[in-house]
Amino acid sequence: MDEIIGRIIDIENKACAVIEQAEKEKENIDETIKAQIAKLKSQIDKRADDKCAYIKTLEDDDAQKQLEQTQKITEAAKHKLEEIYNQKHSEWVESITSEIISL
Repeated sequence: MDEIIGRIIDIENKACAVIEQAEKEKENIDETIKAQIAKLKSQIDKRADDKCAYIKTLEDDDAQKQLEQTQKITEAAKHKLEEIYNQKHSEWVESITSEIISL
């Protein structure tokens, strides 16, 4: 009978040791998972930041190109108006002057 009780106690001790080891392994796995999640989050955040910076660069470049195009169009319109003025200003002065005189 003592032998059976001794074996039961031995089995119980071994079972407790196995459970304790399993709990330690679970804690280690939990910590590993937490570390991996933090690492993945950091990587995702960095990729998102890099992508945002890249998109901002593209948008800034596009805005600069549009600004330059608008400036070219504005400059061309200004030159066209100057040409028209240079061609017709004498005619306009005479027309306005004759209108005023004829009143």
